[in-house]
Amino acid sequence: MRIALVHPKFGSFGGAERYAMSLAQGLCGCGHDVHLFGRKFKNVSNKIPFHRVPTLKLGRGVKTWSFARISSLLVNQHDFDIIQGFGKTLGQNVHRTGGGVHRAYLERLGKSKISLYDRIVIRIEDTLFSLPSLKAIICPSQWVVEELQQFYPKVSEKLHLIPNGVDTKIFHTENREFDRKKIVNQLGIPVSYKIFLFVASNFYLKGLDIALEVLAQMPQTALIVAGGDESRPYQSRAGELGVADRLFFVGQQEKTAPFYRAADVFFHPTRYDPFANVCLEALSCGTPILTTERNGVADLIENRIGGRVVPVSADRAVMVQALQDLCDQGDAQRMAARKIALQHDRSVHVSNVIALYQHVLG
Repeated sequence: MRIALVHPKFGSFGGAERYAMSLAQGLCGCGHDVHLFGRKFKNVSNKIPFHRVPTLKLGRGVKTWSFARISSLLVNQHDFDIIQGFGKTLGQNVHRTGGGVHRAYLERLGKSKISLYDRIVIRIEDTLFSLPSLKAIICPSQWVVEELQQFYPKVSEKLHLIPNGVDTKIFHTENREFDRKKIVNQLGIPVSYKIFLFVASNFYLKGLDIALEVLAQMPQTALIVAGGDESRPYQSRAGELGVADRLFFVGQQEKTAPFYRAADVFFHPTRYDPFANVCLEALSCGTPILTTERNGVADLIENRIGGRVVPVSADRAVMVQALQDLCDQGDAQRMAARKIALQHDRSVHVSNVIALYQHVLG
């Protein structure tokens, strides 16, 4: 098949960008002719054609709207069997709603004022989900399915639940002790400490403030934070809580797998996450996760095996106990985490997406 993937960014920027790039590589590996349409890319293989989409740089909202319109015009100048869009795009016959419904996102955050950017995103979603040319919508988790059914009931028959996949060869369990020793030495973390890892590009949305409050109740533990967001407010908060010496910011990392393997638990107390790829990556590295019910990855955690799921409003003591339990169960939880990831290997995910493409093409 000739396939176009449309997303503003491709590469190693964040979860959505890495997912789009991983899907492109998987489709190419199955022999399909894949083209990328975006405005920015990083570490994209020369074997995958990249079509740069110009945008109007007049603020976030205008840039988003212009990308949706211009990318739609450009991609439809070619003869593709499948055009798959991600996020805030138009013109596709297959769409992946990786970020959930924007109206639901605003409601969950309790935003009383809607910005120009918010109104533009809502307009794009309203337009997209009313187009007869849109044949299928990929949802990474059950609650994304439920959000779309609630806000756009007319698309119910187009919804397909396909959880994300992970490259279990890149995110593997080997060299755990080596990675842990190296990172502990680099950061100066006492060897006896339990290590929790937090990875995100939006610290507030993914609950770093919550993680700090929990850290304050767990002596002889350390929290490593990887990501590109502003750290100063959280460093200040850590000082107030008396945990500044146990908090380690390492910035955005090209290779996160060693950090996953170095951690005892991956801590992701998110306020809103349709499907956190970082959680699946951690599971693939054999690291159990603690996350909230507002994370689509919660679908994968059953009977407290491979991790724990708590309400985002849970008392901090509940989270403390869950983290302690996961640490105490050690090898059993690590084996269970890896087993979950193997069931969602990228090859399985890509096969499911290809099957959907074939269904769309009849």
